[in-house]
Amino acid sequence: MIVSIKVKKWQSLQMKLKDERQKMTNEVMNGVKVIKLYAWEKPMLKVISEIRSKEVALIRKASMTRTFIDVINSASPFLVSKNLKL
Repeated sequence: MIVSIKVKKWQSLQMKLKDERQKMTNEVMNGVKVIKLYAWEKPMLKVISEIRSKEVALIRKASMTRTFIDVINSASPFLVSKNLKL
């Protein structure tokens, strides 16, 4: 249960990062002329990439945690039955 609360927090943070990345991407798309005029392509790409990296790290962490929980849940009956027979 404690792990589920942590995963839920990670998902909330992931959604915030996703919103931030989408807003930045929309800003870039709306201001393409200005960005091209001042040659801001690389700095804008860097900002969006950094946000995406944070988002991917959270997705990876949450996925690994969920996988671990699934493995434990799947293995529990087997482990319990083996212990009862000893």
